[in-house]
Amino acid sequence: MRALVSYGLLILAVGYVIAAHGGIEQADWSVSLALLGLGALICPFSRSRTTASLSLAARVSLAASFLLLAFVAFQLVPLPTLILRLLSPTRAEIAAALATVAPASMLSPLSLLPAATWTLLFQAVASVLVFVLVRHLAGHAHSTGMTWAPAASLVAIGGIEAALGLLWKAGDADPISGTYFNKNHFSGLLELTLPLATMYAIVLFRQPDRWTLSLPRAIAGSGLLALAVLMFVAISYSLSKAGFVSTLASLLAIALLAPGSTTSRGRRWLIIVGLLAVGAVVFVFVPPDALVRQFGNMATDDTGEGRVPVARDTIRLIAAFPLFGSGLGTYYPAFLRYQTSALDYAVTNAHNDYLQALAELGLVGAAILAALLGGSVINAWRAASSRPTRDVRFLGLGCLGSFTALLVHSAADFNLYVPANAMAFAWVAGIAAGLPRAAAMQQQTVSQPSPSTPVAPSRSVVRRLVPVLGCLAIAYAGLSLTFLHLYQFDAQAERVFCRLGVCDSFSALAVIQKEHGDDPSAVPPSDFLTFLARDPANPTRWADLGDALQHAGNQAEARRCFERALALGPRIPQVLIRAARFHFRLEENHAAFPLMVRALDGNPSFDRVVQSEYERLGLSMSDIVAHGLPDNPAIWREYLRRELQAEPEVAHERGMDAGVLWNALVERRYADNKLAGEYIEFLLRHSSAEAAADTWSRYVGQNVELDRVFNGGFESDPTGVRFDWGLKPWPGVVVDVDRSSSYEGSSSLRVRFDGKANVGEVGVQQQIYLPPGGYRLRAYVRTSDITTDQGIFIRVSTLDSPKRVDAATPSLRGSNEWTLLETTFKVPTDGGLVLVSLERKPSLKFDNLVRGTVWVDEVSLSRVE
Repeated sequence: MRALVSYGLLILAVGYVIAAHGGIEQADWSVSLALLGLGALICPFSRSRTTASLSLAARVSLAASFLLLAFVAFQLVPLPTLILRLLSPTRAEIAAALATVAPASMLSPLSLLPAATWTLLFQAVASVLVFVLVRHLAGHAHSTGMTWAPAASLVAIGGIEAALGLLWKAGDADPISGTYFNKNHFSGLLELTLPLATMYAIVLFRQPDRWTLSLPRAIAGSGLLALAVLMFVAISYSLSKAGFVSTLASLLAIALLAPGSTTSRGRRWLIIVGLLAVGAVVFVFVPPDALVRQFGNMATDDTGEGRVPVARDTIRLIAAFPLFGSGLGTYYPAFLRYQTSALDYAVTNAHNDYLQALAELGLVGAAILAALLGGSVINAWRAASSRPTRDVRFLGLGCLGSFTALLVHSAADFNLYVPANAMAFAWVAGIAAGLPRAAAMQQQTVSQPSPSTPVAPSRSVVRRLVPVLGCLAIAYAGLSLTFLHLYQFDAQAERVFCRLGVCDSFSALAVIQKEHGDDPSAVPPSDFLTFLARDPANPTRWADLGDALQHAGNQAEARRCFERALALGPRIPQVLIRAARFHFRLEENHAAFPLMVRALDGNPSFDRVVQSEYERLGLSMSDIVAHGLPDNPAIWREYLRRELQAEPEVAHERGMDAGVLWNALVERRYADNKLAGEYIEFLLRHSSAEAAADTWSRYVGQNVELDRVFNGGFESDPTGVRFDWGLKPWPGVVVDVDRSSSYEGSSSLRVRFDGKANVGEVGVQQQIYLPPGGYRLRAYVRTSDITTDQGIFIRVSTLDSPKRVDAATPSLRGSNEWTLLETTFKVPTDGGLVLVSLERKPSLKFDNLVRGTVWVDEVSLSRVE
C-alpha cells in the first residue's frame, strides 16, 4: 500500500510540474518538490531486496546521483581565501574585488550566485528523488511481473501532453507547445516518451511463444502505437528542428540496436543502410512545410540561430572556471564577462546542456554527472543486448531511444534545465538503472532470498539518504511557498528567507526603490551593498552601488564600482551607458564618449537611448559628431531622422543641430538619397527653399551656375527627391528610361501614349530653385507618330497661383528626329521654386486620344543676361 501511495505521489508530482508550464516558476516546482519529498518518506525501501541484483553500472549511477548533490552543496560552502584561490582563481579574484567595498570576509563559496545555486540544488534534489523512486519501483515492478508499469505511466503523461498540444493548435504555421511556453521543451518531453510507447507497443504485438495475438493485447498495442504516432505528429507540428532531428535519431538508434549481436555483419550493414535511407526519406517528406522552411533558413545561417557565437563565449567561461565551475545555476551572470554576441539579450542559458554543465559544474561536477548518465545508459544497453527477457530487452531499447533523443537535443537546447523535462529524464534513467542483470534474473528463478538475507550495503545507504532528502525537500518547498505567497514583497523578510536559501533579490530591490520614490540613486549604498554581496559577478549590481555612492558624494568609491562593472560586463550596452553617465556627471566627457560608442557598437538598437541621453545632458552636436557616434552609417542616419522629427517650437534649434549632423554625414559618405530627401523636406518646412536647394546641389555635386536642372540627361535613375525627376504613374502614359536611344550620352527619357486618354499632364516633373534673373530652358526632343492636333512641350512655372512665372517651349507632334526646344523667361525679384514639367495641352477635337512615343534628352536651365 505504501508503495502504491508513493508511486501515486510520484506520478502526481511529475504530472503537475509538466502541466504547470514545465515548472519554470519556483512556486510550481516547489509544489512538485513537496510531493516528491512526501513520496520519498512513504516509499518502503526497507522491504526491497532488489538492490543486490543491480549491475555495477546501475550502482555507479545511483552513487553518482547522491554524489552530484553533495558536489553542488560543496559549491555553497564558504571557503577560506587561500583554498578558494587554489580551487578557483577567478572566483577568488571576484571575492577580492568585493572586499574593496564591503566589510572584509575571509570566507566565500565557489558559487558566484549562491541564491541561484540553492534553487538549482533543490531542483536537482527533485530529479534525484524521481530517479531513486523510479529505480526502486521499477525493480519492484519487475519482480512482480509488471516490468512496463513505470514506463507506462510516463507514456500516459506524454500522450496527454501531445493530445493537449494538438487540441490547442491555432493554425498551420503556428508551432504547438501544449502546456509549455517553449516549443522545444514541449518536444523535449515527447521525444523522451515516444521510444517507450513504441517499444511497449511492439512487445504487446509480439507474444513470447507464438504469433497469435489475444484481443486485449491487440487493443493495448494498437492504442500505444496510436499514442506514439500522436507524439510524433505533435513533435512535427511543434516546429522544433532539434526536437524533430532528435526523435528521428532515437528511432534510428533503436532500429540499429534491435537486431542484436547475433545478426551477421553483412545483414547488419544492410539494415544500417536501409534505415539511413528510410530516415532520409522521413526527414525530407514527413515534416510540415513550416518546419521544412525553418530547416531551409537554418542552412543559410552560419551562426546556428546565434548558438555558435554563444558556444564560443561559453568555452571562454569554462576556461575561467575549469575544475569546479561557477556554481550550478550561475551561467547568468557569469557569462556577462565573456559575452561578445547577442548583446541585446540577457543570455541566461547556453542552449547547450553540455557546455552549460561544464561552465557551472566544472570538470569535476561534469564527470559526476557523466557517471550518473553513463551508468544508466550502460545498464540499458546491457539489458537490451543480453536479452534476459523480452520485456526487459525491449524496455532497455526504449530507454536507449529516450536517452539518444534528449542527449542529441541537449546539444542545441537546455531541456535538462527545465524542471519537468529534467524529472522526466530522471524517470527514464531510473527505469534504466532498475533493469536487472541477466545473471541476477537466472539466480532469482533458482532461489528466492530468505527474510534473513542481510541487507545490501548500497540499499542500506539508500534507505538512510532518501528519507533525509525527502525531509529536506519538504522543508525547502515549504519555505519557498511560504515566502512566495506571504513575504515576497517584504524586503526585510526576504533577507531572513535568503539566509535559508530562498531569495528574490529582484522583488526585494524593487520594493526598496519604490520606498525611495523609484529613484535608484536615492537608495542608501548599504542596501545596494547587500545585493552586491549576494551577486558579486553581476556588473549591474556594481553599477547600482556606484550610482548610490556618487549620489551620496563618494566619488572615489563610485569610480571603483564602475571600473569593476566594466571589468565584469565589458561589452554589455546597459553597463557601458551607466558608466558613461557617471563620467558625464563629473564632466569627464573624454572618458564618457568612448563608452557610449562601445555601447552602440555592441548593440545599435540602443541608439535612441544614447541620443536621449545626449539631449538630456545638452551636449553640443559638434562634440557628438566628433566623439559620440561609432563608425556605423545606419546609426548616423537614424540619429538625423530623429532630429528631423522635432516639435515646431524647437525646430529652429534642432535645425542647426541637424545641419551639423548632415554635413558630417556627407563628409563621411554616410548619407544616402532617401535621407537627403527627408532632410530637404525638413528644410523646406522649417527653413527656406534656397537652403534646401543648396543642400541638394552640394550633396550631388551639381554646379548650379552652369545648369539648374539635375540629371537632365537621364543618365542616372531617379532618386525620389523633389529636386530630381519625378516619374509619376499617369493614365494613358507609360514613362521609363530608354538605354538604347539618346541625343547625347547613353540614355534618354521615353514617354509612350497608349491612345486611351486625352492626356494633359504626363507625370514627368522636377522642382528647381531659381534666384531672380533671366533664364533659358532647353531640351532635345524626338517624336514618333504622335497623334491628334496637340503636341508635346516643356513648361516651367512657379508653384503659386496666380503663377509669377509661366513659360513653355514650342510643341512637337507627328514624327521628328532630335529637335531643340527652348524658351526664355524671367524670375521676379524674390525668386523661388519653379516646376519644370513635360506636358501636352488636352485636345478639344473629337479625335483627341493621343498615341505615339516621345524621347526627351539634355534638359537644361541656365542663366541668361
